[in-house]
Amino acid sequence: MLTLASSKLTGIPGANSWSQVHDFLPEDDQKLKSRGHLFAVITAKELGREILTRLHEEYFGDTTIKPFNALKLAVEKVGNEFPDIEISAISFVEGIIYSAAFGGSKVLILRDGALATILASKANMAISASGFPKAIDIILLGTSGFFEKVSEIEIKSALETSSLTNAAEIFNGIIYKSEESGNIAAVIIKFEEGTSIPETISIPVVAKVPFFEKIKKFLPERRIYIKPPINFETSPQSKKTTLFVGVILLVILTVSITFGVRQKNVKEKENQIAQVEEKARELEASGHFNISPELFLDLTLLSSGFKGDTISTSGNDLFVLDKNGKRVVGIEISTKKSKVVAGAGKLEEALGLASYEDRVFVLGSSGVNEVKENVESVIEKDWGGEVLIHAFAGNLYVLDKSTSLIYRFSGSDEGFGDKQDWLSASTKPDLSGAKSWTFDGAIYVLTTSGKVVKFSGGSSQNFSLPAEVSSADAIFGNDENEFLYVLDRMGKKVVVVSKNGAFKAQYSSDKISEAVGLMASEKEGKIILLTGEKLLIIEMRQLN
Repeated sequence: MLTLASSKLTGIPGANSWSQVHDFLPEDDQKLKSRGHLFAVITAKELGREILTRLHEEYFGDTTIKPFNALKLAVEKVGNEFPDIEISAISFVEGIIYSAAFGGSKVLILRDGALATILASKANMAISASGFPKAIDIILLGTSGFFEKVSEIEIKSALETSSLTNAAEIFNGIIYKSEESGNIAAVIIKFEEGTSIPETISIPVVAKVPFFEKIKKFLPERRIYIKPPINFETSPQSKKTTLFVGVILLVILTVSITFGVRQKNVKEKENQIAQVEEKARELEASGHFNISPELFLDLTLLSSGFKGDTISTSGNDLFVLDKNGKRVVGIEISTKKSKVVAGAGKLEEALGLASYEDRVFVLGSSGVNEVKENVESVIEKDWGGEVLIHAFAGNLYVLDKSTSLIYRFSGSDEGFGDKQDWLSASTKPDLSGAKSWTFDGAIYVLTTSGKVVKFSGGSSQNFSLPAEVSSADAIFGNDENEFLYVLDRMGKKVVVVSKNGAFKAQYSSDKISEAVGLMASEKEGKIILLTGEKLLIIEMRQLN
C-alpha cells in the first residue's frame, strides 16, 4: 500500500495576485473512499476562500459521480467562475491518481529517473488524466508562475535529492529573489511504501533572512533613562517595545498550540490511512480488486462512427465487429497496431464474428464468409435459426439455438468439410438461450439464465459459476489462459474463475457496466473490455 508525503510552496500575496496550496483528507469514511486525498494548487487575482469552498462543493458534493469526472468538472466549473484563475489538482483514491488542470497550470511526474509532463493546461480549458502511481514516484503540481521561474532541469535535479524538504528549499532558493511571487505556488507529492505519517512541510517564498534578524528590524533601539535615586526605568517607547515583544511571544505560543492540534490531526489521519490500508489488504488478499479501467484504444479513430458489438481473438490479435456498420477492425494487443479488416460496403451482412490465427470469419444469413482482400463464402448455411460461431484449432463451430446442437466443420488446406454433430447422441442440453461461448479444448456455453454449460469430448461436464457472479453477460477463455473470465455488468465487475468453476479474483469498477464483451491475455497480463466505441484495459493482479 502506498502512502503520501508532501511539501508545499506558496508565494507572498501581492497587489495583483495570490496563490494557495490546498491539502484535504476527508474524515468521513464514505467521502474518503469515493473521493480520496485531494491536493490543489490555485492562483488568482483576488484572495478568496470562496474559490476553495466552490472547489469542495463541486468535488465532494455528489459522490455518485466517478472521481475522474468529478475532479475534471470541479476544476472546470471553478476555473470558469473566477477570472484569471489557474488550478491544478490531484486526488488519490483507492490506489489511483486522478488529475486535472486549468488555465495554464501543469502537473509533472518523476518516475524511474525521467521527468515527464502529465498535464499542461491552457486558458479556459480543463484537461484531465488518471493512472496508477508507483513507489518513489514524485508528482509536482505548479502554477505557470512557478514554471516560469524554475526550469525542468532544476526541477529534476531538486526532486532527485534525498528528501522533499531539500527539494522545497532548492525551489525556495531559486524563486525567493522574485519581487512579485503572488502567482507562484507548487506542491510536491511523493508516493512511498508503508504506513508512516506523511511528511508535510509548508515553505513561504521569501528571502532567506534569519528569523530573529527579520524581527529585529521591526524593534526600535532600546533606550534607558536614569533618575535619582539610581533606579532603572524604561521610557514609554521602551514599554511599546516590551508590548511588541509580548505580542511576538503570544504569536509563537499560538503557533505552538496550532502545531499541537495539527499533530493530533496527523495522528487521526494516520489511523484513517491505516484502516483504509487494512481494508484494502483484506480485499486484495481475498482476490477483490477495485480498479479503474484505462483507455486502450478509441475505435472511432480507426473507422468513423464505429460501434463494436462482438469481440474475437486469436493469439496476439484482437478483432471487433460492428454489426450495424458491417465493419471489422483488427488490433495487435502487445503493440496496439491496428487496421480496418473490412470497411463499409465490403460486407453485405455481419451477424457474428470468429477468428483463427490470421483468418477472420463473419457470419451472414447465407452462411460463413472469410474476409480477405475479397469476401469469400467458406460454409453455406446448413442449420436452422439463430446461431453462434467460433473458430478453434483450425475448425469452425456453429451452435444452433433452434436445435440445441453444436456442429463442427473440419478445416483443411482445401477449405472446410461437411458439418458433423459435435455433441454425443446421449447429450441433450438446452442451448436455446445461448448468448456467449468460449473454447479451450472444452466448450463453455453461457446462457441467458446466467448459467454456464461445459462440454468436453461431446459430453456434459459438471460446472457452475461461483456466488460472486450475480449476472453473467459474456465469458472468455482459451487454451493459453489458466482461468476463465466472466463479464458481470449488473455487478460492475469481471470475475475470474478456474476451469472447474472455483473463484479466483474479481475486478470491480463502474465502467465495467458499460462493457458488451471482453477478452483476456494472461501472457500480456491484460483484460480488455469492449464498450462499443472504445476498448478499455485492466491490468491483471491475480497472477502476482
